Amino acid sequence: LFINGGRIGQLAFFLGMVIYLIHKHKSLKVFIISIISLFFVFLLAYNFSPVFKNRVNLAFNDIKLMKNNNFGSSWGQRMAANIATYKIFINNPKYALFGFKAGDAKKVFFEEGKKVAPNEISFLSNYIHLHNQYLQLWVDGSIFALVLLLIYFVL
Repeated sequence: LFINGGRIGQLAFFLGMVIYLIHKHKSLKVFIISIISLFFVFLLAYNFSPVFKNRVNLAFNDIKLMKNNNFGSSWGQRMAANIATYKIFINNPKYALFGFKAGDAKKVFFEEGKKVAPNEISFLSNYIHLHNQYLQLWVDGSIFALVLLLIYFVL
């Protein structure tokens, strides 16, 4: 997991382990020892895997850029798409309820985004997909499509 460049997989591993530990071990002592162990696993991965170290450093650099409203990085573009979608939904609740329609989603996203989120949209000129399946489903289908998917996962 720490040899490849998938940051989300590593984050999912960490969060999954924390959630598992919370539910499995009710003891605070076991939980703290487990969290410290996880910390050392990530520390060892950072020190011995050049790919992991590079990806972590890139992530911190992307975060610094986003703090200055520069969304030109990999994470920045994803965040710009999330922020633009949020602003579109807040500005026009009709889109939050009914989505942009599957065939027109990209067109509507950019048209509305230029009105309410011009800074974020300017970084997404060659963006094809929102890179967030839940948000993409909401934008394409509607809040109802997203809720149906979430109900499917729960049941």
